[in-house]
Amino acid sequence: MTTQPTSLNEIQIERLDDIPLLIGLQQRLGLDTVIDDVMPRHWLHQGLSLGQLVVGWNAYILSEADHRKIAVEGWGVEHQAMLSDLFGVPVRRTDFSDDRLSQLLTQLADDEAWRSIEQKLWSNSISVYQLVPDRVRLDATRFSGYHTPNDDGLMQHGYNSNTPQLAQVKLMAASIDCGASGHLLSTEVVSGEKADDRLYLPTIDKVRQMTDESGLLYIGDSKMSAIEIRAELERKRDFYLVPLAKVGGVPALYEQCLRLIVCGSQPATLIYASDNESQSPQLIAAGYETTRDQETTLASGETITWQERILVVRSLSKAEKQFATLERNLQQATEEILVLTPEPGRGRQQICTTAELDAKVEAIKVTYQVGEYLHYTAECEESVKTRYIGRGRGSANRQKKEIRSVRYQITQVIRDEQAIRQAYCQMGWQLYATNQLQAHLPLDEAIRLYRAAPRIERHFHLFKSAPIGISPFYVRNDDQIKGQARLLSLCVRLLTLIEIVCRRHLKAHGQTLPGLYLDNANRRTAKPTAKRLLRAFRGIHRVRLPNQVTSYTTPLTDLQQQILSILCITTSIYQARAPDSHHS
Repeated sequence: MTTQPTSLNEIQIERLDDIPLLIGLQQRLGLDTVIDDVMPRHWLHQGLSLGQLVVGWNAYILSEADHRKIAVEGWGVEHQAMLSDLFGVPVRRTDFSDDRLSQLLTQLADDEAWRSIEQKLWSNSISVYQLVPDRVRLDATRFSGYHTPNDDGLMQHGYNSNTPQLAQVKLMAASIDCGASGHLLSTEVVSGEKADDRLYLPTIDKVRQMTDESGLLYIGDSKMSAIEIRAELERKRDFYLVPLAKVGGVPALYEQCLRLIVCGSQPATLIYASDNESQSPQLIAAGYETTRDQETTLASGETITWQERILVVRSLSKAEKQFATLERNLQQATEEILVLTPEPGRGRQQICTTAELDAKVEAIKVTYQVGEYLHYTAECEESVKTRYIGRGRGSANRQKKEIRSVRYQITQVIRDEQAIRQAYCQMGWQLYATNQLQAHLPLDEAIRLYRAAPRIERHFHLFKSAPIGISPFYVRNDDQIKGQARLLSLCVRLLTLIEIVCRRHLKAHGQTLPGLYLDNANRRTAKPTAKRLLRAFRGIHRVRLPNQVTSYTTPLTDLQQQILSILCITTSIYQARAPDSHHS
């Protein structure tokens, strides 16, 4: 009996890549179950549940770096067999249709449902990966779109230095510190014209309800330093660490504190990058602290009094950047002042009065903000020319007149080095406020904590860059905008969770991972990014021959197996299941 050769067109080759990992991670977190509990299936709803749609769509976004709805249906058809294996039910061609995804976003836009989803997802994260809240970082960002604002819409024109011509929606986020990284805890989507300082207290209340914790340390930027926010945190027996905005009485306090250490006898504490046993620790800042009594009356009429620590800190890197800017301005101002008085010649305008020269020099110094640091010297040059009066040729009998001209020549631009040195001593300073006791939050630890605050900025970077790339929005209606922002926040949570778990495991076991850098296969890292970890799964395929139930999957590498083990995901997720199991 002869076996008929198999045609290449009959062989089914399916690319798996990181899709099983992403779906397995979400299933381990119970994300599909959480969403199905909060948003139960309608009795007419067929096919995948809402939770399974979210899990599949998230996998598509992170694997394909595309959050458009229109392309998901084709992706679902292409990976129909694999998705059926992973979900344990047959995936239909219409499960990921545009209409069904639009309905999903509408349901995610429900505020009560979303609050329950975040609460349950956080509880699952604690139980599965032992995430423990200690410090919470708060900040807001904005996402732009090519939308026409309406009176009651989310998309509004607001302050945006990058794209002021575009409408925007604002997202307020809370992130918890989890050792080596941060994890997105809560998000709130509001219209783009709203001020940031009005968003902090509602977000803090939401964090309290989600974590059921009091006494947490909340870290934010200067917009969180409003006295009402600090007083409310003190009233609820929570703690804050914020830089003080230079408004109200803060400028006078700033000058007073600075005078004590720059011109007085106040000693400074040196602050280093870390407390490890490095032979050459990096000096990052210096400063001291003082205290003051605070009292304010809340909107409820309750008066709050407490003692607040003021941290007077100089960032050395900030001082160096400010001084470099000053030096650059001094150089440019000097060059422009020197060319004010060129040598006489055709087309070269001359300055003939001291008032004109002083005005032009002062304008340059104001432009570059160097008025205190530059002075100049100039010479007055007079010349006399004799000319005949009237027209025609000159003669011995014609009358003559003398024409005197005056021009000023700048001879030297002088730097006031003493004033420049004094300016440098006053650069890089910032006042921070906290109500945490010194025993629990020393000066050096407080500054190191605040310097780590860009972790939440990285969450915003994940929102805005590949693979998520939230801007521009490809949806128009408010419910679709809000729902999609919330869906993409789940993707950010997955990326940060991958990083937290991997980095924590590697640190605990003193290990590093190789093979994550395309330009150097031997390079190892103990702090891998989620994007590099997911990219390590590129090139995994499943091959199925015609008329055969079994299939062949590309063997997993040692690196891929190690990553799955760290994330507590079994390698069997990359193996095909029997067709009967789809109906179990």
